[in-house]
Amino acid sequence: MSKKRKSSIIDLLPDFLRFIGDNPLVGYNVEFGVKFINAALNKAGMPPLKNETVDTFSLAKAKCETEEFGLYALAKSLGVEYKNLPETEVVFLVYEKLKNIDEEG
Repeated sequence: MSKKRKSSIIDLLPDFLRFIGDNPLVGYNVEFGVKFINAALNKAGMPPLKNETVDTFSLAKAKCETEEFGLYALAKSLGVEYKNLPETEVVFLVYEKLKNIDEEG
């Protein structure tokens, strides 16, 4: 019986790049994550991401009058039900609420 080798990030980059395509990347403090992806791309001899990024943390700072900007504090202040949800889904729901602030106002 052979052991299955774990994939490295470099092995996964082509699938990841196909998955994201030219779409914007939405995240909480998204530039932090993009730095790691770009470091892996550089190591693999590939160009850095050129995708637009949308940072929910920055959006919240610009649009919300709250003292707490941690992801879950922000979710709570925006009325996002986040119990038992993965963090990625919480980020998406926070983004949707933030995006709608302009539409409602």
